[in-house]
Amino acid sequence: TTEIYTLSLHDALPIWPLFIWHATNAPHIHGEDGGQPWTGKPELLERFAHVCESGCDDTAAVVLAMDQAFEATNTALQRHGMLDNALQVFLSDNGGPCHTSLCNRGLRGCKSTGFEGGHRAPALLHYPALLGRAERRTSAPVHMVDFFATLVEVAAVAQGSKGTRALLSAREAAPSSVSMWRQLDTARSFSESVPH
Repeated sequence: TTEIYTLSLHDALPIWPLFIWHATNAPHIHGEDGGQPWTGKPELLERFAHVCESGCDDTAAVVLAMDQAFEATNTALQRHGMLDNALQVFLSDNGGPCHTSLCNRGLRGCKSTGFEGGHRAPALLHYPALLGRAERRTSAPVHMVDFFATLVEVAAVAQGSKGTRALLSAREAAPSSVSMWRQLDTARSFSESVPH
């Protein structure tokens, strides 16, 4: 379904303005029991058979399938001249699964636990039109609810003075959502040292 969704998405391009929620079903597992409802495609499994510990080849194969889906989406956006003016957010809603040490190595716990391994996950934002092309990072903690205020503020910044009303409305609608735009806009470059 990851590939089917990606192909149908590309049929819709170009449309402007455009909002895409490209949530793949791979990789996705259910809680601490480590249930694994998916398996990798045979041609992708073959690529990892010689490097993975027991059980990680499926995880690696579905992550690669997801990467290929996002690469295809970026290629389609680029082909239609939309990539530089597209805000892309890549994130996870929880830590990795318990059944493999690949996902949470170095962190205590996993998905469905209260430990750091259950909720710490990286996020990536790509928006050359406003953030430029310099690679930057921040260690500021962000909760899922904060993405609403952050994305509204990004849209408001992109609209200039016209965006002020939308920003005020968003603050009233979701007072618990805190915009992280300032932290992202002033984040250090990758070349600077960042504590781990």
